[in-house]
Parts: sequence; structure tokens; C-alpha cells
Amino acid sequence: MFIQNTNPSMRNFNSDLELGHRAEEYVLEQLKVLYPTMRRIEGKNVHYDLIDDNNFTIEVKFDLKSKETKRIGIEYMHRGLPSGISISKANRWVLIYYLEDRWVWTMM
Repeated sequence: MFIQNTNPSMRNFNSDLELGHRAEEYVLEQLKVLYPTMRRIEGKNVHYDLIDDNNFTIEVKFDLKSKETKRIGIEYMHRGLPSGISISKANRWVLIYYLEDRWVWTMM
């Protein structure tokens, strides 16, 4: 899978951003059979990460801490302001998380 170098003491904004992009690419690869024209949005888009030719959109969320906490966390506010899932305009969300002994993903 795409997850490497996830030592919390080595992480920063840029490494988290790169990990997020790798997560999007992984999901894109997995969904190509269902959505052959799906592609990643380049640049910053707070409403969704992937879009196809029919304007079907997907927001990809990756919960790195789930491996440590055994729980799933989904951001909906940041510093008192709506963010993450609460401002997403995507048709579907894909959440990548750690379950038992491996990384899995679910589309909601």
C-alpha cells in the first residue's frame, strides 16, 4: 500500500499533504473499474478530491491515527471553524483506516 514513513515524530504539514495525495492516488486506482473517467483534482479543492466526466465527486479521508487509537476520527471543525467533512460537497466519501491488522477503505 501507499503508507510509508508514518513515524509521528517525523511528520509535518508537507509530509501529511504528500501522504494525503498518495491516499487519493491509491483510491483512484482502486475505483477505476467502477469510475473509468475518475481523476484527481490538482491544486487545492476543499470540497472534493476526485471527479469523473459525469461530475461524480469523491472526498478521500485518511485516518493515520486509527492504527494507534483503534478508532476512526473524521475532522469536521478546525480552530472553531467548519472544515473537513462538514464543508465537503462530494457525492461520496472514502475513508481509509486501520482495522485489526491491515489498512482498509470504505466508501460512504
